[in-house]
Amino acid sequence: MLHTSYIKWFRKVYSNFLCWHAGCGHGDRKGKISSLIAMGYSPGIPDLFIPTPPNNPRKELGLFLEFKIGNAPLRLSQKDFLRRFRSYNFCFYVTGDIADAIEVTFRFFNTTEPIELPTRHQRAYEKFLGTSLIN
Repeated sequence: MLHTSYIKWFRKVYSNFLCWHAGCGHGDRKGKISSLIAMGYSPGIPDLFIPTPPNNPRKELGLFLEFKIGNAPLRLSQKDFLRRFRSYNFCFYVTGDIADAIEVTFRFFNTTEPIELPTRHQRAYEKFLGTSLIN
């Protein structure tokens, strides 16, 4: 329950700021996903979104967090989402560790240093750039 643990921590530490679940879950609920797509959901949206707070010196508009269990790779739709939203000036981070997600969130709120993907996901993303879904 990485999502639940992270949200509990976020609401306690950053209670004046927004963070919401943006994903729809696993693809095993086809009827639910079809309904969500009809309402505007797009496959590939990361799990959580944190908009950049007012008066924060960051140039990015927000932070997307994607939680992966074990060595699970990003899906093709997630890589495409990453490509598009990086060009719109958003941060995107992938982790399977609550402590890592907390550290990245702290950096997002308190520094202007770049939020980079972990090396394994960055290599997969760079390989993907030549085969994107949307031109």
